[in-house]
Amino acid sequence: MPSISDEIKGIILKTLPSLTEDIQIRVITALESSGVESKDDLKYVQQDDIRDLLPVIQQRKLLEAFKMETTKVTLDIEILTDDSAHTIHYLVPLHLSNQAHHQHYHLAVRTGVSNQAALPISGKKTLRYLGEKMPEELRSAIANGKRPAPDKRRQMIRILVDEIRKHEANPTRSECLIICRNIIKQYPSSFADMTPGGVIIGGGFTSLLAQVKTRIENINRSGTLRRIRTSRISGQLQKPSDSYGCTQFNPELPSDETTEMLEQKRQRLETIYREEGTDSGEKTEGEDEDLNLIQLLMTYFNERIEGLILTADQYATAADVECSLVLPASPRLILLGKCLTCKEWSVKE
Repeated sequence: MPSISDEIKGIILKTLPSLTEDIQIRVITALESSGVESKDDLKYVQQDDIRDLLPVIQQRKLLEAFKMETTKVTLDIEILTDDSAHTIHYLVPLHLSNQAHHQHYHLAVRTGVSNQAALPISGKKTLRYLGEKMPEELRSAIANGKRPAPDKRRQMIRILVDEIRKHEANPTRSECLIICRNIIKQYPSSFADMTPGGVIIGGGFTSLLAQVKTRIENINRSGTLRRIRTSRISGQLQKPSDSYGCTQFNPELPSDETTEMLEQKRQRLETIYREEGTDSGEKTEGEDEDLNLIQLLMTYFNERIEGLILTADQYATAADVECSLVLPASPRLILLGKCLTCKEWSVKE
């Protein structure tokens, strides 16, 4: 077990690494002469005790380090099940524990679960997050009632989710809500949703709940089967879970089709796409073939198109055609609209 001088020296080196060894020895000697006998006594050190040894800023840094070393942040979540009352007790004690004294804050929430699913935990289970698992900046922010940095908050979310998933791989949103709500109720200044003026928005737990649930979904997204929550009622069959709109990727073939027929259809579609492009599906089979054949024959025999086909306005009526066109005595085919794209026609006898 290291001596008190070694522990003090370790704190000094971590906080003020540029401090010379001579000054380190003087600070350790001054603290021991002041009555520091254990690491827990460092929280009683004041600025006057080291005023003549260090500059003001270094004094404040060292005192802050002493405070951090003697303060541990512990987040406990106890989930108690009472089968006789059909009730689940979510006990979320969050406390700052010092070696000299303990401050415990217990938040209990009762929820009836006669029609709800609960975390499959039998008996009393405790999810304990020791202060050593959290970064020092996060512990300092919680102890001082300040908001942690975004990256430290995300690190706490990862620790929280990892411990929850040890008991339930895919907890429901309502189960996560109870945990997040109690954390916000205990430490609103550090984790609650607030306006710049300090007013809590709604329940204050929306962003924390979203982070927890998103983290769980991101971990579970690697496989479809892992995303399916297992049945919590014995004998109940799990319904198929769709993925990208499909519940069955390899259905059975109809009785009148074979694998060879499907392969022929695939090759035909591939050929059409390769020859005509993406617009091939909008064209009907045999479109404009009759008209093109007639034009080809007339061109071959050096016949003019007007000798057989006349064009008129797309919305023209029979009376409009008689007034706008000079109709010959011989029969003609009158197309309404452009010659190659018309959809209506009539015959002049």
